[in-house]
Amino acid sequence: MKIYSFLNQISWLKSYAHKFLIITFLGIHIPLIGVILFILFSTNGSFTNGEIIGIVLALTLVATGITLWVLNQLIKPVSLASEALKKYRESKEIITIPTSYNDEMGQLLKDLRATIKVTDRVIREKEDIIGLISHDIRSSIGTMINLSEVMELDAKDETIKMEAHELQKLGNKTLNILRDTLLLLKTDSIGISEKSLSPILIHQFINSELKVHQPNIEQKDLRVELLVSPSDEIRCQPEFLQHIIDNLVTNAIKFSHKGGLIRIKGRQEDGQYILSVIDQGLGFDPEVKEHIFNKFTKYGKQGTMGESSSGLGLYLSRLLAEKQGGKIEAHSEGENKGAQFTVFLSA
Repeated sequence: MKIYSFLNQISWLKSYAHKFLIITFLGIHIPLIGVILFILFSTNGSFTNGEIIGIVLALTLVATGITLWVLNQLIKPVSLASEALKKYRESKEIITIPTSYNDEMGQLLKDLRATIKVTDRVIREKEDIIGLISHDIRSSIGTMINLSEVMELDAKDETIKMEAHELQKLGNKTLNILRDTLLLLKTDSIGISEKSLSPILIHQFINSELKVHQPNIEQKDLRVELLVSPSDEIRCQPEFLQHIIDNLVTNAIKFSHKGGLIRIKGRQEDGQYILSVIDQGLGFDPEVKEHIFNKFTKYGKQGTMGESSSGLGLYLSRLLAEKQGGKIEAHSEGENKGAQFTVFLSA
């Protein structure tokens, strides 16, 4: 930044473009000026063609080197702006950006600093709101669900039991929508950097997730085959992968018929880790396989036991996979022919 700062002190170089032009102009004319000075001040008045060509070439090389170095120094503000954006995107770190320059680049640096500060304030306010919703509202809904469970158990009137049960279903549906909405809000604030990636043993990771779903698996008397090598390891953002697996396993359970089979297969191939969750349940029309990943898709359906859907699960799963440089694909032979969801991640 020293060269850029020095040139900013020259009053007639007010434009960033002028700085480039003057440096380029001098770089082009240094050989000519050097030859003239050499001839004027040389004690030997006669020069051969070879000497003149040699002098011009030498001065051209020197001038080119100096010009490239100065121009490289002149674009330091661009590098600084790029570094500031990268640091903030990856770790929310705000680095010092000078705002004392008045040319076009100086104005860009001022605007960049102001934008980062405004963005940071908005994100922090959003995080505060997320924290409020996550704690207070989720707690209230959870209390409502617990109370409705108690009502269903204690009520002697069948109508009250049914209403309490419906209240539970509504509460759980609202809680699922709230959970996915909060994750969607958080996703915009979470950056993917090398520091956020962790090595995980995928078999152990999935096995832990299956334990969480064990009550629902037992309720439908499902069999789950985990066909993943215990030694398979990938680098990923654990929170993102946890949500992807949670959603795919939840869907497989939700859309499976009682006594069905769910297979979870994983393999490494061509620098990728390919993870598939396969069920024998409701399936879907192959023509809508991309539409089911839409936000609040109209192609969502209830599970085999009336389980509800937030309409955000697959949309979020694909978004989180793409944030890690991966993707998710869906496949089904048709209605009631099962479904397969495959996640492709960097190994």
